[in-house]
Amino acid sequence: MRAFILGGTGFMGQRVVRALVGAGHSVTGLARGSEKAARLRELGAEPVIGDAETPASYADALRASEVVINLASPPFITQRVDEEMVASIGARLVQHARNLVNVLDEVGPRPVVVTGGTSIYGDHPGGEWIDETASYDFRGYGRLGEQVVRYWDEVRAAGRLPVIMIQPGTVYGAGSWFLERVLPLLRDGRYTVVDGGDNIVPYVHVDDVAEVFRLAAERAPGVAAIAAVDDEPVTARAFADYASALLGQPPVGSVAQADALRWTSPVQMESRVLNCRMSNARARQLLDWQPRYRTYREGLPAVLEEVGLGQPA
Repeated sequence: MRAFILGGTGFMGQRVVRALVGAGHSVTGLARGSEKAARLRELGAEPVIGDAETPASYADALRASEVVINLASPPFITQRVDEEMVASIGARLVQHARNLVNVLDEVGPRPVVVTGGTSIYGDHPGGEWIDETASYDFRGYGRLGEQVVRYWDEVRAAGRLPVIMIQPGTVYGAGSWFLERVLPLLRDGRYTVVDGGDNIVPYVHVDDVAEVFRLAAERAPGVAAIAAVDDEPVTARAFADYASALLGQPPVGSVAQADALRWTSPVQMESRVLNCRMSNARARQLLDWQPRYRTYREGLPAVLEEVGLGQPA
């Protein structure tokens, strides 16, 4: 399979490239400059210099591909996300998607695997299980993707392209929010959950998300959305306390929302308290996906081992 990927040098993107190359596929990736091009080569992919805002820069690579994976996104996880950023990032994501679809209209349709997130399904404080048939209710970080999620739905409904949207849960691993923001606080015993941390979170290890993308690209299962979450959604406190214990620290503290809003935005706060007991049954059934890290109890020790802070479970 010849795959073309946008966003292949990001936190999830690098793992997706590695998964595709490891399965024997030929991967070409869009790179904004020489440094990112070198990283793609290290992962076993062939770089194409360009960017998502300039579709002519990747049209030839797209023409040579059999499947497209779009993970391109402006960085936001480690920034303060305010209303202006929600609007700005939302508009950029839609424009990138339109650029990609317009090129595919010219070179011919092929499966497109894109990314969403479980926060597009809102808050379910009753703790009930939900799946990909739940209604949209864009909350927290999900608000950044509202415009582009609806756009991809329109593209699919119009029959322009076979679009498969992967909906990762809260993705942890040796990078992004967990490595840059949470782990330093856990190591120092300063990490806190919000309002007791009793909300249910659908965590998932980044390598398992990458496998969902790989399998979806290979099999093009013909469904609109597939959630990528582990087997056991748990409370934010359970996840944080377990990570803290692995680091030799006591259970984490708690902070009230009103106090936490002194250093974080309402958008980010909403993401931290969402309840989402998301099922992974569709990924298991349609893709025969078998997560390597079925729960955080297997995944967190592996992450700490990867960054040199522990032993594998």
